[in-house]
Amino acid sequence: MSDDWAHQPALALGAAIESGRADPRDITDYFLDRIASEDQDHSVYVRVTAERAKREAAEAADRAKAGFRRSPLDGVPLSWKELFDVAGEPSTACSNLLTDNIATKDALAVDRLTRAGAVLLGKTTMTELAFSGLGINPIFGTPANPHDPDIARAPGGSSSGAGVSVARGLAAAAMGTDTGGSVRIPAAWNGLVGLKTSWGRVPLDGTVPLSPSLDTIGPLTHTVADAATLFSLSSGTTADIHNVSLKDHAVLVPDNLAFDGLDAGIAKAVEQAIHTLGAKGLRIVHKPLLTLDEIQTLAWEGASILIAEAYGLWGADVERRQNDMFASVASRFMMGKRGSAPDLAAG
Repeated sequence: MSDDWAHQPALALGAAIESGRADPRDITDYFLDRIASEDQDHSVYVRVTAERAKREAAEAADRAKAGFRRSPLDGVPLSWKELFDVAGEPSTACSNLLTDNIATKDALAVDRLTRAGAVLLGKTTMTELAFSGLGINPIFGTPANPHDPDIARAPGGSSSGAGVSVARGLAAAAMGTDTGGSVRIPAAWNGLVGLKTSWGRVPLDGTVPLSPSLDTIGPLTHTVADAATLFSLSSGTTADIHNVSLKDHAVLVPDNLAFDGLDAGIAKAVEQAIHTLGAKGLRIVHKPLLTLDEIQTLAWEGASILIAEAYGLWGADVERRQNDMFASVASRFMMGKRGSAPDLAAG
């Protein structure tokens, strides 16, 4: 076994399997052993699906030996946020409201990546019902941000366990969801790549909803290439990012809002990335995007779409069982009473 496996990109592990330098069974056992030793308080993984993982790794090993790997990630171990359905397992979204919600089949995204050969290690902790960006859940557990071993700092959420599972070397990559930042925030706070996919590109079938018109599925990874590959496999599309001609494309850089309040270091990194893309042939267009100002106004006026839809879905249960919930999350749901989803639909 190799200690390097803990923080290797998912595609690097896949390449090691492809070349015969690594066996999917050894890689999976390695990650399962790390989880057992480093997540004894279960703050990262709500549950580990060791039996399924070992079975899938053995099947991946057989395919690799026969020369019929299904994808570049065949045999690579992933973690999944606790709101994805996994057949035979609870899908609680880390809330006491859903402790009896047992999945009868895999979510469509889980099924697609399983068919691509990915190994399912288990399901990771999250903010209750995915309704906070801090990643704190005193009921099911809050994983500490691994970048400060001395102080328990927030991991970012709501895909908190997803981000920490990758940052701590407890999964090669993770799948989370993003409604208002729930992939991007933990990715940023844990030094990872987080991809907010366009709505509808990865099907939400078999996931616990928060705001159906805004919920999206996306990966948290060590590299952009890993994220692109997971997006391709989970969305059912193919994209070769290495052979894209930037000269055929343009990108709009809005002069308003996007750079407001950015730390100097982050602004410099973004500007450098824009300059690099421009030097590679991408046409850069700088101009105000007034729609952003309108969206920001709408988002902060009373009940936003997210809050209204969340209350429409969960408001009755939250009102009835607030004592079973993290008070901070329950109060966020109750904000939706000022303007519910039916009110929005009625105009």
